[in-house]
Amino acid sequence: MGYKYALETLSFWNMVTVNGICVSVVALSLSLRKSTFLELRNLKQRTQTLGLITGNQVIAAGGTALSFVAFASGPVALVSTLMNIRPVFVFLFSLIISRFYPNFINERLNRKTILIKLTGIVLITVGVVIISLSS
Repeated sequence: MGYKYALETLSFWNMVTVNGICVSVVALSLSLRKSTFLELRNLKQRTQTLGLITGNQVIAAGGTALSFVAFASGPVALVSTLMNIRPVFVFLFSLIISRFYPNFINERLNRKTILIKLTGIVLITVGVVIISLSS
């Protein structure tokens, strides 16, 4: 609801810029430590890892911009419901990554694990849909 109100008073690009600056400041203030740089320097597959992180951030920035477009042009309940099914996309993304880079995610994905994760995602999604559409 706050985004909808903000988008009525601010332009789209101002909203994206303010959001980007705020998220960047918080993320950088939490992660810029000596231990983080030491871990980055000692990574075995540093180029691949940094490439995946960069790709993730580009996708996230695009998703944020698209979410602001959706808030500006659609009902808040529907947009909120659609935005909260992100665990489905994270799960699919992790499956794809683990297929091409088996040791990248430090978790063995077997049939039981996938079923448990899918069940959790379905329950979360159904709950969010019920909450969003009932209010």
